Amino acid sequence: MTTNSITASCLIRNNQVWRNGQCIYQHPVSGDTSLPDFLNACYRWRGVDYGKFFKMDSLCKVGWLAAELLADAVPPETTAVGVVLQNRSSSYGSDYQHQLAIQEPTACYPSPAVFVYTLPNIVIGEICIRHGYQGENALFVVPDFDADFQAGYVDYLLNERLVRACLGGWVEAGPQGYEAFLYVAEPTFDPVMPAHTAAVLTDLYKQSPVLLYDHAD
Repeated sequence: MTTNSITASCLIRNNQVWRNGQCIYQHPVSGDTSLPDFLNACYRWRGVDYGKFFKMDSLCKVGWLAAELLADAVPPETTAVGVVLQNRSSSYGSDYQHQLAIQEPTACYPSPAVFVYTLPNIVIGEICIRHGYQGENALFVVPDFDADFQAGYVDYLLNERLVRACLGGWVEAGPQGYEAFLYVAEPTFDPVMPAHTAAVLTDLYKQSPVLLYDHAD
């Protein structure tokens, strides 16, 4: 009998990158390290060749990087992959820059390069373009990561066979800081895999350095 399981997870927080419960990248500690510096360093560490990355806003960059780290865990034989995310600050960073440009009396017009990122779900678009995902997608703006809602929504998509697999989680880049918690959920026959439940999602999101996968990379 199949059950919905979490087959991989990734956490980007505090200048660290975690995958499946193990820290795989630690940015050198520096008091003046900015978020763009950290994200660009992660990109170079991964050795990816995707020039569009540098045009993205910070929200898209942090979500895109987390999705990149999980791409090999998504079933390769299907494009029916959903993306369901939550965040707190919407597209605050780009909204703020766009508003500054509107208020600038010497500006001819606001920058289209900034305006294009003034919707929070653009991060989903960037992920889907990169990996060819064509399933159901949604981004919900909520005060804090809601594991109960997340588990229920993704389970519905999987149980109704609206998607073959789903990339889900929390992607935030705003006044209170940044973080990305993404995971892959899909039906499996493997009882070793963590179940796709609110309790497990909460543990993964809060993540202490506890190995939750027997097959961690």
